Amino acid sequence: MRSGKGGQPRTILCAGALPDHVGARLATMGAVVTTDTTDEGELAAAAAGAAVIVARANAPLTATVIDAASGLQVVARSGTGTDNVDLQAATARGIPVVVTPDAGTDAVAEGAVAMLCALGKRLTQLTALTRDGRWADRDQIGLLDIAGSRVGVVGYGRIGRRVAHLMRALGAEVTFFDPYVTAEDALDRKAGSVAEVLSGCPFVSLHLPLTDETRGVVDRDLLQRCRPGSVLVNTSRGALVRSLDDLADALDAGWLGGVGLDVYAEEPPDQAHRLFLDPRVIATPHLMALSPAGRARIYDDMCSGIEAVLAGRRAPVVANPDVYSGRAKEQ
Repeated sequence: MRSGKGGQPRTILCAGALPDHVGARLATMGAVVTTDTTDEGELAAAAAGAAVIVARANAPLTATVIDAASGLQVVARSGTGTDNVDLQAATARGIPVVVTPDAGTDAVAEGAVAMLCALGKRLTQLTALTRDGRWADRDQIGLLDIAGSRVGVVGYGRIGRRVAHLMRALGAEVTFFDPYVTAEDALDRKAGSVAEVLSGCPFVSLHLPLTDETRGVVDRDLLQRCRPGSVLVNTSRGALVRSLDDLADALDAGWLGGVGLDVYAEEPPDQAHRLFLDPRVIATPHLMALSPAGRARIYDDMCSGIEAVLAGRRAPVVANPDVYSGRAKEQ
């Protein structure tokens, strides 16, 4: 499987470092080349001879980069989001974009639930009180109970449904918003808008893909509709939130009582931002999907998808299924 056309070694470009064992598996398919650049021109030059491109989170696989790889057969993402990949350009070339949507479901859902619970019980604030010897101040911290409460899930896909399942197990009622899911297809109550979820639920978890429609959907106007003191967690895509300033303002105004973030519009974010100085905030470095088990399955599914395409088979899951419908050839 290592050879490409004409018996020449197949080049696999990894746009971002991968664990050694993943590189070793990719090496059974071709010669592995790694680059850390996120510059479009440099990435296009590196991609010129690639048959496979593995795109990590911040690698911009634009039409320019994809078109530069004349022998490209498959693009793979070690994750779910494809906002850094020009799917239209890949589809027009008939190039499958392999994704791994199931691999990190449990890990991300557990991370979101952990944040919701920790923020609702104000664990970071209470830890600070205890460390500072301010025991008497504990009565000023209003705790939230999950059992008997309502949890809002914005985005009712694989991870959103798993979060809903876990929160129901804790005794919560779940309200969700997802324009592509009917109430008949769900176990939970469907809301008519994101605003309805935020205004009606003291716990809210975001699980939307990043699209032109969802970019910046959580802004100052929307946050003003939150239940006072509620908790908002985002483990999906950072740019769903218009700005860190909006979240900080919402905390200062009391619209929110806690914020949990694993993803950011710019990664890494500016650690000096005032949001990260607030004890009501939990911030993690885009890691919730990467538990040992989650990480292993992500890379295993990704490599299996690449192997399938290179062997002339259909990949189990692709972000652009039109490549298999004949539509790509009609464009």
